[in-house]
Amino acid sequence: MNIRCGNRRCLRGAVSLIAFGTMVCSIISCNSKETGFVTYESEETSQTTLTFFGNINASSKMIPVEELITAYMKEHPDVNIIYEGIDPSLEVDYTMLLSKRLSTGNGDDIFFTYAGYLPTLVEETYLEPLDALESWSAYAEEEKVFLLSNHHYYGIPMERTVIGLYCNLDVLEKFDLPVPATFDQFLGDCRTLKENGLTPVASSQLIPFSGYAYADGLAKIYDSENSQVRERLSNGEVSYGTYFQKGFENLSKLLDLGYIDRDMALSHDTTEQAEKDFASGQSAFLLGASDLNASILEENEALNYAVYPIPVSSGEGVVLSVPDHLLCVNAKSPNKEIALDFVEFCTQRSRIESYVKKQGSLSPLEGAEMEAKSLDPVTQIISEGKAIPSVNYQLTARLQNWIQQSGLEMLQGASPDEAVQSLDVMIEKTRE
Repeated sequence: MNIRCGNRRCLRGAVSLIAFGTMVCSIISCNSKETGFVTYESEETSQTTLTFFGNINASSKMIPVEELITAYMKEHPDVNIIYEGIDPSLEVDYTMLLSKRLSTGNGDDIFFTYAGYLPTLVEETYLEPLDALESWSAYAEEEKVFLLSNHHYYGIPMERTVIGLYCNLDVLEKFDLPVPATFDQFLGDCRTLKENGLTPVASSQLIPFSGYAYADGLAKIYDSENSQVRERLSNGEVSYGTYFQKGFENLSKLLDLGYIDRDMALSHDTTEQAEKDFASGQSAFLLGASDLNASILEENEALNYAVYPIPVSSGEGVVLSVPDHLLCVNAKSPNKEIALDFVEFCTQRSRIESYVKKQGSLSPLEGAEMEAKSLDPVTQIISEGKAIPSVNYQLTARLQNWIQQSGLEMLQGASPDEAVQSLDVMIEKTRE
């Protein structure tokens, strides 16, 4: 069985299955510079098969994943690994599918999860502890402390994801505009760009839209003089909506003034079109995570851009950061030892450094050098210890998801007050 694809965006669909093994397709290598896959057949006839479920399937982001699987199988010819990737979007809830697969008792041996969803999987006892991995010795202490749950480590990160404001520097220079440091400056830049026929902000249903409200609310929560604010939020003593109201009002301004094209954002449930608009210069700004680097450069290798703090309504801009793409092992896997060995293999320092370089992201390791120069402005914030965690287990674990859902309702016509009310209702239901 051969798997062929003539479109470099072939993996952008909701689900893609990549198989590595005898009689199927033992190694698939996707080259974004060419069309199609290169396939090699294995001579092995007796193998142990591992299944690997992940929230990565875009062609530009799959290459480092493929290389890890390929390298492991070359060293272990008796192991066959099947990877199935889901494109995370509002139409395909990766975390829901992951839990359903695990709940059967026959879930995948290995899988990726988000940092925000890890506590749910721990609570449901789906995860094998990863405490014995030697790889932990290379990880930054703050990463390890963050991921410690019930005195165990259940997920080990492949990268550190940073959320910031992507700025097309050539477009800003063309109109003699500064990189915005405050939300008022951001609105001023957008006004000039709109007057000159551009859609200032590229966006979609995902974090590129709702992220402005998310960053604004978190800035207030972490900047509060009340040191007990996060505990009070977690206990339900105060509502989250109080802190995110201004952020939703800012979103309303961006929509009402035409700085975000409502119809365009509403029609795209992935970031692909927003990335294209930003890379082509049709938009000057795109709010997104650091793992967008690879796909943006795939669109335009010569693009002159950098990622800066997100402008918020008060104070300095903020950078959101969290360890991400956590590798986990199914506690009920019949191939647990091999799965743990594969995770150990993937998380060696040299492989993590290679992985994040190709993803255009940041390393979770101690003393790692940053390869993607476009991330220099946000890296400086992180090095100063000023980044805000985009996930905090003291807060509701899926806060970002609920903000995203409330933002979608705004795209569909809800007012800021209605979005805030919807947010509080969803969080209350989660508590119940």
